[in-house]
Amino acid sequence: MVATVFSKTAWFVGLGIVLSMLFLGLLLLTIRRGKGKTVIESAETSRLLGLALQGQGQLDKAYDKFCQCPMNEMLMEDIYNLGLDFERHRQFGNAEAAFRYLSQHNPKYRDLAARLQRGLPGIETAPVVETSAEKRILDHYQLETTLGKGAMGLVYLANDTRQKRRAAVKTMALAQAFDEDELVEVKARFFREAETAGRLKHPNIVTIYDAGEAAGLAYIAMEFLPGHDLVPHTRGAGLLPLPEALSILARVADALDYAHAQHVVHRDIKPANIMYDAASDQVKVTDFGIARLTDSSRTKTGMVLGSPAYMSPEQLNGKKIDGRSDLFSLGVVLYQMCCGQPPFSGDSLGRLMFKIASEAPPDILGINPALPSELVAVIHKALNKNVAGRYQRGAEMAAALRHCGEELTTGGASCAAPRKCANEAG
Repeated sequence: MVATVFSKTAWFVGLGIVLSMLFLGLLLLTIRRGKGKTVIESAETSRLLGLALQGQGQLDKAYDKFCQCPMNEMLMEDIYNLGLDFERHRQFGNAEAAFRYLSQHNPKYRDLAARLQRGLPGIETAPVVETSAEKRILDHYQLETTLGKGAMGLVYLANDTRQKRRAAVKTMALAQAFDEDELVEVKARFFREAETAGRLKHPNIVTIYDAGEAAGLAYIAMEFLPGHDLVPHTRGAGLLPLPEALSILARVADALDYAHAQHVVHRDIKPANIMYDAASDQVKVTDFGIARLTDSSRTKTGMVLGSPAYMSPEQLNGKKIDGRSDLFSLGVVLYQMCCGQPPFSGDSLGRLMFKIASEAPPDILGINPALPSELVAVIHKALNKNVAGRYQRGAEMAAALRHCGEELTTGGASCAAPRKCANEAG
């Protein structure tokens, strides 16, 4: 009897030990898999941060992020493109370091051997224009002054010698931004995008006159716009009275509604791409068709990395986007013009990206308590992270903005000047 009890007890103890060992093994396997998943996610985060930093022009930091990732075919392409960026910025030592790093993993990748053998002499700057003692000529445009710098070249004020009119000419050095084997396709896409943008005929979209190629540069000629962009009106004392700001952005929403109906998504709505002339009360959206092209030269992904603070969550994640992504970006501009601060910010690009994707913006009433609740509701809807919860069309957002503007004009004078309420330090 005692022996039988002892035998059963020993059996149960043995079974318990076996089960414990099985449980422990399963636990260790789960932890190991979890760690493996975490490592993979961490590597992808580092890669995305590297791409974002590259888009911002912080090439050294981008290289550091890429070097934290395990090497694979996709990363090879990323680092190769970064090496080309180093060359374009005449950072030949950094370019060589990037190419040698790739060569350690695959010395036969693309033209690495040839690039390293010739000592990376660099890419010479293409001639900007044909020149004479008195004028600079690009095709049939006489260039007068430089208006600014675009993503891939300069923007000039010019005289169209054929049509006898003034124009803004945006130049792009495509041969320096793309590999030779991509150039034919890129040029074809450039002219397709320019043609598509040229078909957009709306009072609040800049008119495209012409597109061509000369002196080693592709160019787009468009109407010259008086006034300036909205950047000065997004902070501090530059904020406009609310009815004026809402009127401007309602017209931008109208322009987007029209473009989206033509199956054209802007992809880079931000204050710098919205022109405003107070004297004539003229509002124009610029750079339709340019965002997709500059995208391809930087990352070969679906993201526009030049303006991360204005990206929608789906754009940030590289997903396919539609017009509702533009409306989210317009919501970011609206938030800024109502309080003088961006809805999303961070002490690092990674933190900024996380907030856009995962966190609600700060309560705008904590910055400008004078805003009417109806306008706050418009802002919240525009910044909804779920595309289905946003305005589905620009016309809807335009109507909401105009309604708020009318309410302010007829009965909300105390809210008409947000700069008195906003944080002036912005």
